[in-house]
This record gives sequence, C-alpha cells and structure tokens, in this order.
Amino acid sequence: MGMLNVDLYEFFRGPAMTGTLLLFCSGLVFRIVQFYLATTRMPRKPASAGHLPERRPGLIRRWLRLPEKMFYVRTHYRNSAIGMMPFVLWLTALYHALILVAILFAQGHNVLLEMSWGFSFPSLPDKIMDLLTIIVIVVSVFYLVRRAVYNKMKFPNRYRDYAAILATLLPFVTGFLAYHQWFDYRTVIICHMISAQLMLLALLYTKLGHLIYFFFGRISLHGELNVWGGRRIWKNDQEQAKLPAPVGKDSVDTQYIRYLLDQKKSQMNMMLMYCSRCSNCASSCFLYANSGDVSFIPSHKLFASLGKLYRKKGEVSRDELEAMVDPIWNKCVLCERCYCPIGLKIPEMISMARTICRSQGVYKTYDH
Repeated sequence: MGMLNVDLYEFFRGPAMTGTLLLFCSGLVFRIVQFYLATTRMPRKPASAGHLPERRPGLIRRWLRLPEKMFYVRTHYRNSAIGMMPFVLWLTALYHALILVAILFAQGHNVLLEMSWGFSFPSLPDKIMDLLTIIVIVVSVFYLVRRAVYNKMKFPNRYRDYAAILATLLPFVTGFLAYHQWFDYRTVIICHMISAQLMLLALLYTKLGHLIYFFFGRISLHGELNVWGGRRIWKNDQEQAKLPAPVGKDSVDTQYIRYLLDQKKSQMNMMLMYCSRCSNCASSCFLYANSGDVSFIPSHKLFASLGKLYRKKGEVSRDELEAMVDPIWNKCVLCERCYCPIGLKIPEMISMARTICRSQGVYKTYDH
C-alpha cells in the first residue's frame, strides 16, 4: 500500500500536474480565441459633416472638469451592482481574488513549479496563506448555506451549482489539512493535488469559467455599466432571414427555432455556461424589488426561456412556448438595467427568446 501511495504521489506531482497545466494553458488560449471570434470591434462614429473633431482640452480645463467627472463616477458606482449590493459584491471580489492568489503565490505550489518546470512565482509566507485559506473556506461554506436556505437562491437549483462551489472548496480544505499534517499526510496531499488539478480544468470547462470570463465581459465588451469602456460587441454567427408566416395554433416549427438559435449560438453558449446563477442581478430588477418573487430575477427569467430553448435544441411544444410568455413579457419590460457582475447581456438573451416565440405566433396578448 505504501508503494502504491508513493507511485500515486509521483504521478500526480509529475505527469498529471504537467498535463493539467498544458491543458489549462491550451484551454485558456482556446477560450480567448473563441471570445474574440464571437465578438467584433465596434465601428467608430464618423465625425459630423462640416464640423472639425473636438480638440483635447488643456490641463487647466481638465482640472476644472474634475468635479463633473467625480459626480459621474459617484453616480455610476451608486447605480451599479456594487453600489446596490456592496457587501455581497465586495465579498465575492475578495473571494475570487484570494483564489487567484492561492493558485499563484502559495509556497508549496511554487516549489512544485520549480521542480517540474524550472520557474516559480513569488511566494507569500505560510502563515498568511494559512489565514487566506481559512477565509476562502469560510466564504465557500457561506455560499453553500446561502444557496441552500436563501429564498432568492432556491429557484432553480441544480447539482452543478453546488458542485461548482465544492470544486472550489475541496482544494483549500485538503491544502489546509496537508499544511497542518492532520490525518495521513501523503493521502491528504494526493487528494489536494487531485482536487486542485480538477479545479484548474473546471475553470475553463464548467461554470467556474466565470472567474476568467469576467475580464472579457466587464472589460472588453461595450456596456454602460462595465468596469472599463470596452469596444467589442457580440456578432451574429450568421445572418437572420425574414421571419416566416406564423405557424398554426397547435404546431411548432422546431426547424426554424433551431435556425434562430444558431444566429447567436456562440454568445448563448458562453452566457449560459458562465452564468453561475448567483442571483446578484436581482437587486437591479425593479419588478423583483417590488414583488420579492424569485421568478422575477433576471437570470431566472433567462433560464426559464432561452435557456430552456437552448437546452432542448428547439425541440419544444407549443405549451412550453406559451409558458414562456409569463417570464419574458409579463415579468420583464426589457428596461436593460440588469446588472450582471461578470457582464452577461441578459436583456439581449431575453429579447432573443421573444423573437423566437413571435416566430411561432406566441406573444403577449391584451384583453379589452
């Protein structure tokens, strides 16, 4: 049994770690290329005819405009998700930052990098890393309990939502146990390496990818509420043909639904994959704020409509289409004020769901 443990240790420390890092780096390159292929740079606005381009103001004029800029920053902050939910959002930002710090600057990780690849990053003292590990574990448990008992997080729940948190939690728990040498050290350190390698792969191929997508969604993409003034927008995978005549009241043209879904397939794939259903977009919806009904939360409306169409690849019945009228018309006014912490364009997706329903003669009707 001891020989088997030694072999497992060497395997996960050497070949498995090398393979994981190679897969992670190649997967990261693939995700970056995928994002840039699915988006395009915004065209610049042409200058108005007969007008010269505005000159850059001088230093004194820029200083005089500083109060105006500060007022804009303050208003932008207060109307953002961080301004509305400061505790949850700052806690989330700290949580994700600590995960990156643990991956890059833990002394044990850098020792393995030096042994396997011949390079390493600067390392934080063990006591500091121990404290950061405890913080990540406590916050992870908080997220698990919050998802299980908080009414806003109960609809809809899936095992993958919990698996994503557990996949993040396990490497820190096993690393903490290994550092303090509780239980059998070799067994624990092997479990730590396995769970850490699985988490690295999950960062690119599961909902945990929102940790990386954030930098694209909030920085590269254009949006009023983005962290940075991005210049990229989503593009259609193919041009959209004219809508056909509505089908009969009891039939559904599933082929045309699939055709419409293919228009924004790349965008939908990324958005539905990276949405962690954190429900932090809830506070940005005035309908949810007034009702308290979880079915008004923007991400829930998205998964009840376009998410369902996408999962079923357009193979839906007329009853299922008519059931979507409530979330995307009765419970959404497309005010475009949905605040997604990682920059997902929820209104665009709900609008797409409306287009698909209209193509089948399903839409909101009003009585007299």
